[in-house]
Amino acid sequence: MELWHATKTDKYSSLCTEIRNNRWSVYFFAFEVGARGYCAESLRYCLKQLGFSNKICRSSIKLLSSCSLRASFYIWLARNFKTWSQKDYSLPFKFFKMDCKDVPLPKNKVNKGKKPSSNLNKTEMSSSSNIEIMNPFQNSGLVNKGNTCYANSILQSLIALPTFLQNLSAFYSNPSPIVGSCIKVLKAISTSKIPVDPSSFLRTLRDIITKWKGVPFKIFEQQDVSEVLKYLLADLSADSVFISDMFETTLKTYITCDICNQDNVTAEAVPFIHLQVMESIQSAINKFCSEEYLSADNARFCHVCNSYNPATLKRQFTKCGSYLIFQLNRFEMTNGITSKNDSFIRIHPQSPFILINVDDEVSLKKSLSLKAVINHSGTLNNGHYTAVTFNSTSQSWINCNDRSVLPATEDMLNGEFPYMLFYEIK
Repeated sequence: MELWHATKTDKYSSLCTEIRNNRWSVYFFAFEVGARGYCAESLRYCLKQLGFSNKICRSSIKLLSSCSLRASFYIWLARNFKTWSQKDYSLPFKFFKMDCKDVPLPKNKVNKGKKPSSNLNKTEMSSSSNIEIMNPFQNSGLVNKGNTCYANSILQSLIALPTFLQNLSAFYSNPSPIVGSCIKVLKAISTSKIPVDPSSFLRTLRDIITKWKGVPFKIFEQQDVSEVLKYLLADLSADSVFISDMFETTLKTYITCDICNQDNVTAEAVPFIHLQVMESIQSAINKFCSEEYLSADNARFCHVCNSYNPATLKRQFTKCGSYLIFQLNRFEMTNGITSKNDSFIRIHPQSPFILINVDDEVSLKKSLSLKAVINHSGTLNNGHYTAVTFNSTSQSWINCNDRSVLPATEDMLNGEFPYMLFYEIK
């Protein structure tokens, strides 16, 4: 921004000189508003010099910041199109309230040949000025402290889970460090009017992951959001059986040897389910629960035959909590090289379900209600995470991209970007 400011200043310096030579007074201001809504200090200086009050300066800066974010968002939505059609990408303007007749303007009249007054402080201002940005979501953004979009997307997803928030609040009287940090930052997200700084939460997150892994966790480096979420849920579950029961899913796995037909049955509690990327979420769930033939390099060791034999694998859900989290297998390793699967998947609107096995003959059908999606764009080593969540206050989907919180479009819930899916079990 400093470079662009200097470029603008140099570009118009000769023009300012020429105007002054013609006996005009020149008040030159160059200011910058970034694509992600960051307003440089030069903007505040400009508004103050023009005589605007502190209140109007703050409101104007917020409005310009929001307009910049929206403009960037429009451009991103139309990135694959050669023609522009605003009606296809229009955002609801009702979220922004600006009463133009109340915006105060300087009353000094500038006539050609007369030197304007240099006392900008004498400019009369309207006392009834009102420029307000309305936030229908009650959901603020989060500051990216440097490659911390993985943590921001997790927090924005967790705040979309009402049962989780209710149970978390039960520990408010004597919370553990991680529970206390979660409560503090999630409360700030739902009440703050400006982007929240998650530094305290990040420090606690660093400490707990370092404890679990046994090596220092580097919070300001690119991280896999699924790994971070796994350790976060593990530490939260260690403090509360309610949190554990809320997210834990128990899988029963049957491996049947093709030679002796002996079954090897195991039960495992997992924080989330890994699914292949298929055309729809229900297809991916069905594939996960269908029989899989294991041969060649995937042959399993049979303790009865005492050898590696072809086998049949089948999985069943036997217990689920309030929420079910899916991780799509976007990253694949082939010959030691990791690549990303950018295949399309349709997630919304869908009515997926799972079958929970009660015994060998009875299964219960459970409907799944989508609450949040963590999207990943880019590559494994150079990517970015955002969260699309269902906001219960506005009864609408919102796109949470670090500081930015904007209405979401359906294509943000489908396509090549969905990575982590959060469902409520009905």
